[in-house]
Amino acid sequence: MAYEIPGFVLGTLVAGDDLSAAQYRFVVGTAADNVGVCGAGLQPLGSLNNAPVEGGVCEIVTSGVAKVICDDTVAEFGQIEVGASGGADTLSAGFSVGMALEAGVVGQVISVRLGDYGK
Repeated sequence: MAYEIPGFVLGTLVAGDDLSAAQYRFVVGTAADNVGVCGAGLQPLGSLNNAPVEGGVCEIVTSGVAKVICDDTVAEFGQIEVGASGGADTLSAGFSVGMALEAGVVGQVISVRLGDYGK
């Protein structure tokens, strides 16, 4: 069962689109303090901890342990990157965004230690 131990939660940016179906996905800054779902292989701000509609305030876990939904199968203690839908995927050619603290399959919410940004 996924758990979280947030280190820092950024709660000042707003959803640039309806993110009500994007809870536990990685997000990026878009423009004018707006937030959107992160694209595959990119470097995110963190994991979206709530489900705001357009214009709503986003709660983004930027460090610590966060809940993240899987875009693909990931191995326990494996390095992850952002997948096609903004979820966790096994690290291949993108940026390492953390380590899976449990194994997961597509659509499953797992615990991820955030912070290993880089190639």
